[in-house]
Amino acid sequence: MRRSLELRNLLRRTLCDDASTFGACLGAAFALCAWRNRDALSAPRAAMAVPVSALPAVVAILMAIALPPQIHSRLPHTVAGAFLLTLVLYWPSLRWHTAITATYCAFAIDLQRNRPEYSATGMWIFIIVSTALVAMLVARHPRVRPMFLLLVASSTSMALLKQFLPPWPQRQQVATQLVFVLLAVISAFVLRQRRLHNEAEGRS
Repeated sequence: MRRSLELRNLLRRTLCDDASTFGACLGAAFALCAWRNRDALSAPRAAMAVPVSALPAVVAILMAIALPPQIHSRLPHTVAGAFLLTLVLYWPSLRWHTAITATYCAFAIDLQRNRPEYSATGMWIFIIVSTALVAMLVARHPRVRPMFLLLVASSTSMALLKQFLPPWPQRQQVATQLVFVLLAVISAFVLRQRRLHNEAEGRS
C-alpha cells in the first residue's frame, strides 16, 4: 500500500512538473524524428579515426555543457543548442558526439554535483577518463544500436550511482530508480527482438 501511494505521488509530481513535461515532449519529438528517419540512421557507417574524432567530441562538450552558463539569457541551453544544431548540419562526426559523448559527460557531471562528499579531484578524473572512453566507443562504433544501448546503460547506471553510492541518503527514491531500470530493460528487450526479427527476415 505504501509503495503504491509513493508511486502514485511520484507520477503526480512528474506529470504536474513543467520541466518534466517539457522534457517528455522534447524526448517524444526526438523519438518521432528518429523513427521517421530510421532507414537513414541504420545505414552502415565507417568507424571514425579516434585522434580526428577528439576535436568534435571536445566541441560538443564545450557547446552543450560549458557554453550555456556563459549565455546571459532566459533560455541559455536553447541558444547554445541552436548554435550546436547549426554546426552538426555541416559536421557529420559532431552529430554522434553531440548525441552520445556530450550526453554522457552531462550524466557524469550531474553525478559529481549530487555527491559533493566525494573528492572533487577524484570525481573529475572519473568524468574525464570515462568521457574519453565513451568518445572512443563513439568513434569506433558510430551505429544506432550500440550507441543506443550505451546511452541507456550509462544513464541508468549514473542514476543508480547517484542514488545508492555510500553514504546513502536518508530518503532513497527507490520507486523512481525501479522505473528507470524497468524502462532500460524494456528498451534493451525491444531492441533485441527487433534485431532477431530483422535477422529472420534476412534469412527468409
